Amino acid sequence: MTRGFSRTAWIFYTFIVFEILFMISPFALYYYSAYGLPLEYLQNNKRTAWLVQFILPHYSYSGNTFINRHNEIGWLLIMAGLILFIGGFCQIYHAKILRKKEVSGGLYRFIRHPQYVSLAILGLGTFLVYPRFIILITFVSMIFIYTYLARMEEKECLEKFGGSYADYMATTGMFFPRLNTAGDVHVPEATLDPRKGTPPIFGIMLLYAAIITSTVVCGFAVRNYSLSTLASFSCDSAFVISLVSMRNDAIKEIYETILRSDAGRMLKSSGKYLVYILPEEWHVPELPVSFQQEHVKPDAYGGNIYKVLIASAVGEVEQAKGEVIFRKATGFNAHALVYINKKQNTIVKVVEPPRAKWTGIAAPLF
Repeated sequence: MTRGFSRTAWIFYTFIVFEILFMISPFALYYYSAYGLPLEYLQNNKRTAWLVQFILPHYSYSGNTFINRHNEIGWLLIMAGLILFIGGFCQIYHAKILRKKEVSGGLYRFIRHPQYVSLAILGLGTFLVYPRFIILITFVSMIFIYTYLARMEEKECLEKFGGSYADYMATTGMFFPRLNTAGDVHVPEATLDPRKGTPPIFGIMLLYAAIITSTVVCGFAVRNYSLSTLASFSCDSAFVISLVSMRNDAIKEIYETILRSDAGRMLKSSGKYLVYILPEEWHVPELPVSFQQEHVKPDAYGGNIYKVLIASAVGEVEQAKGEVIFRKATGFNAHALVYINKKQNTIVKVVEPPRAKWTGIAAPLF
């Protein structure tokens, strides 16, 4: 009897594991895109280089409060999504163990698919932490897949439970709480019958293509807006960005000081350049500006000595000017790290840029 119970327990456990894997597989594919895809391969291909670019700043100052805080907001959403997913998971499998037919209490009292919603919140948080185009596309794809799965599941529930589930649908929102539950909501017959009302695969693919196209267009619009909020200065051959809040005229003054020095000879030659300005105390592992392996960005810094990284832009930037240089750049090659006394407008020293922690990886440009 013990052996039979053990075998039954293992079968039940295996069923739960496979069901969980099936449920989170769209999210797993989405999450994998943040780390597992060959980002460097995408970046080195002219047709796909834009996919690995960041939409929002990762380490640069922005004049927009939300953009400055998107990383913290992302982590809060990740934690909220995890908590909601665990709550929905415990509720649904507790009901399965007790062999309840329907689950309509707890989180399911407010929305019909709390676990899908929790994974969507978790995915949104992940995008805000790592806002690449490839992650935005996979996030929207994940939402599209979950919406389709939710509709298929509801058709099965309508077939299995009939009128009781239709009543539940009438009073409970699919992904958002229903504000007005007064009155009946008519459920079309085609929805009640799983064999009817299923859109053709061509229509689904066309809808998906339209959604992804709109998503990419919006992503570029947000990225362009993000660039406009940076502390920056630009000219025909260079885009100069300060990682901290700084007036445009002060950024221009630092750039002109470098132009007058030996270190600025390359900036006068043909080519397109990205120039990064940051306090001496700051360490940003995505940039070859120090040997520090982690982010160190103290709010309080001396204010006189700044590091200036001079790098040639990589990408289709030959004809670009000003901010367009940055928009079209897919990477950079560092040439010199200049230490400058901002107060005295003098060069302190010029050194060879150290190797960045993320060298060889598609790191964010701002």
